[in-house]
Amino acid sequence: MVIGKLTDPRTINYVPPNQRTTQYERLKDLDAPFPGDPASNEFGFWFNYFWEEARQAPNLTQAQKVKLSEVYFSVFQDAPNAGQIRPDFAAKDSYFKENVLRQLLLIGFKRVAVERPKLVPRLPGGRVIAPAPLTAVDAAELMLTYTVEGKGKQWPILFRSDLRSYDEVKAHGGFTARARSFSSPIYKIYGLDKPWHPFNNPVYGASLWLRLGTKNKDNCLHTVISTGPSFVKITHFPILNDYNNFAAKSASGQYLCFKPFEEWTQADIQLAASDRQKVQAVKDSTGAIDYIQKENHIHVFHAAGLKGFNTEGYFPGKDKFPERGMEQIPVSHLLADLAFLQKYWYCHADGKIQLFEIKFAPIRWVPSDQVVDFLLGESGRLRLEAIIQEQVAGSENREDVRVEKRKRDTYRAETLTAQELAQVVARLKEYYLANPLAKTKPNGTAEKNAVIVKLPLLKLKIERTTVQAWSTIRTDAKK
Repeated sequence: MVIGKLTDPRTINYVPPNQRTTQYERLKDLDAPFPGDPASNEFGFWFNYFWEEARQAPNLTQAQKVKLSEVYFSVFQDAPNAGQIRPDFAAKDSYFKENVLRQLLLIGFKRVAVERPKLVPRLPGGRVIAPAPLTAVDAAELMLTYTVEGKGKQWPILFRSDLRSYDEVKAHGGFTARARSFSSPIYKIYGLDKPWHPFNNPVYGASLWLRLGTKNKDNCLHTVISTGPSFVKITHFPILNDYNNFAAKSASGQYLCFKPFEEWTQADIQLAASDRQKVQAVKDSTGAIDYIQKENHIHVFHAAGLKGFNTEGYFPGKDKFPERGMEQIPVSHLLADLAFLQKYWYCHADGKIQLFEIKFAPIRWVPSDQVVDFLLGESGRLRLEAIIQEQVAGSENREDVRVEKRKRDTYRAETLTAQELAQVVARLKEYYLANPLAKTKPNGTAEKNAVIVKLPLLKLKIERTTVQAWSTIRTDAKK
């Protein structure tokens, strides 16, 4: 009698992922499956973060599309309760939840190992366990724009934009990615201590990850210290008209980055100031908000002996961002702190705030110019100073920022201020009192001409007032 092989029950009727049906087409445009801005330490926050990249990853295979579908429906219901969390999900353990997030991570992100892993042979056939991941390299191999010669050495130079000053960064021990900030409160704030978080896996948490989604194509926000080989193109960061960066909301629930300045309340001003971006409202002589501003910092550092990855070089196409991803930046590598102001106006045509001016303070060598001279030599520091000044000039004269300034200047020249608007309403009201019939027979041209006689300095602004805006003025004048 021949005894056949026992079959592993798990393989009975097994269908490989690349042969299963997928519902990816139904799900690919689904943004933020967990609604309501989940807190950063919650599972839903991380599901949304990983999902966003996975659903947009280019060239997904059939197996990946199937995996995305299965991951989604392991958390959410289908019709008739589409989009609602499955009743049994709350009882799922951390292993299940970690697997859900890990599958999304491995589809939507690309791992970069800091150290090249050893390829362990596996018998029979001497095959390796898996293809080697991308690997970080020494900074000298990152195709940098600037290298400063000083004291007989070559010092690769990089730049990072950050909210914090040198003193704050020093107090935090330099720049460390959130996923490796074990002793910082930020580690728990982002739920990185949770057993369901894939970055709890030491291999994943110690790695650099790239976001593959077609919208971003850049460094992961939580595992990589993003830097630039120059800083002209990073001085608009953080982008305040993105509510992910400037998240302050008015009492009505409207994000302040989308709210016209004339509608801001004192509570809104205080909310902006207490936001993590520390946004200040600057008023004009009439007490109206003229613009908002925030202080930011460009940190200049040498990358000698540090490891990183050329993110820009990895992605194809012209819309990639010029950045390099670093494992860390120790305080001892910092050379200069460049404080600068970003000023934003509210553009009614765009329905949001826009950056119209960048202004730098003088260079602050850190911890002092004597220390930098000791490291680079005075000649090296002077070469670096010339590079910085060139970048400062380029930043303050960015074309996109200059375009916004011209738009703002034009708007201010053609648009009535709140104080001027009150004057126009008062003069139009006088016109109606003197000409009662005009109140019942609206004539924009005649009304404007009558007001211009009384307010000749506002002639251009009155003439440029739109029909809709003048209708509002007319309504106010009739009260």
